Amino acid sequence: MQWKEKFHKADQSLGTLYPEEGSFSVFLFLVISYKLEPRMEPIVQRVSWKTAELYRQAGDYMHLGKWIMPQIQDMTGGNGYEQLISVKLPAKAA
Repeated sequence: MQWKEKFHKADQSLGTLYPEEGSFSVFLFLVISYKLEPRMEPIVQRVSWKTAELYRQAGDYMHLGKWIMPQIQDMTGGNGYEQLISVKLPAKAA
């Protein structure tokens, strides 16, 4: 039986955890609005080369924004994806 666990915050999907033999993988499905591009450029300069290239090569998602779906296989695999998510879901002011 195949199963998966989806992660959401503020009614937005952040990713899906899929089991694999001996491990798990997380696929993040991020649609980053074109309106957020000015906020993305400084972040893209700070993340890993691989993450930055993935963002730059991202396809169009229904004319709403860029979409990326990286696979994270271990705790070091984040490579800045959490920073991309932070632009999409900024922290609330205290």
